[in-house]
Amino acid sequence: LHTSRHGELLFSPLGYCPELASNLISAACDTERDLTSRDDAARAVLAACKACDHEAITIPPDPSTQLGDPKPSTVQNKINAVAPRFHENFRLLLPKIAEALTREQEDLKFRHPDGRGLAKAYTSVRLNLLTVVAAMVSYDDSECLPLPASLWPRLVDDFFEFPESTMMHCQFFN
Repeated sequence: LHTSRHGELLFSPLGYCPELASNLISAACDTERDLTSRDDAARAVLAACKACDHEAITIPPDPSTQLGDPKPSTVQNKINAVAPRFHENFRLLLPKIAEALTREQEDLKFRHPDGRGLAKAYTSVRLNLLTVVAAMVSYDDSECLPLPASLWPRLVDDFFEFPESTMMHCQFFN
């Protein structure tokens, strides 16, 4: 969609149809759904959020079509035109994401590769929702405004409660 001349048209439902944005967030936050479908919805929101943010994108070179030293090319991001509307739709849904992040997490455990026993897992759904919040805030820091104050202490608690989740920790330093 980035480079297609129809990219804006194909991406525009996320910008012009608030119901689509709402349904994706609802699916990601609904604990009655299975973890896989929640994760898929959260990943779709995150991918869309990251895809539309840059005016230009760099396309890696295709060595099979270029002779000598292939060079990457920079092209206009066709879906960037929808970014303001997209972010407005999702900005209205940030309180719902914050509510999902402040709820107690499912009690999932994983075994350390080095055999140290079981540890509580930070789910990919939560990580993706947290990354959506980070991406929205990095796009426009005024997007913090709809986030409730109760989110921040919970995220700090998660930071220390999940010492093995380095990917979650990275969101604090972006």
